[in-house]
Amino acid sequence: MELVKNRTLMRTPWRTGHNRNIDDEIAILKDSEGVSDIRKNQQQVDINGNKVGNNKPDIQYDKDGIHHNVEYDTSPRASKNHEKVITANDPNARSTFWNIDKDGNKIGGRSVCGSGK
Repeated sequence: MELVKNRTLMRTPWRTGHNRNIDDEIAILKDSEGVSDIRKNQQQVDINGNKVGNNKPDIQYDKDGIHHNVEYDTSPRASKNHEKVITANDPNARSTFWNIDKDGNKIGGRSVCGSGK
């Protein structure tokens, strides 16, 4: 099992729930079979580790030959913007976009399957 490549996220009151979601998901991923190269708040890469964007998805990881990106947002507008950028940078990845309230509770989400898988 690989160590999580981590970058500390800014701490503001609304980000507490945001960070909790990220850390909880990473804890689950670390115990999941077939998951590797877990990244937190790192520049976007593809399945081969090639940098594909300057943006920093909340979570990235590889599983069973597919690269995954995960974003948590309190703003629907920010979520749509993240979706646009992330999927344009790596159309072959599977990307999940969670909408959360100010306390970090999930209130909706969607997953976009890459065109290559």
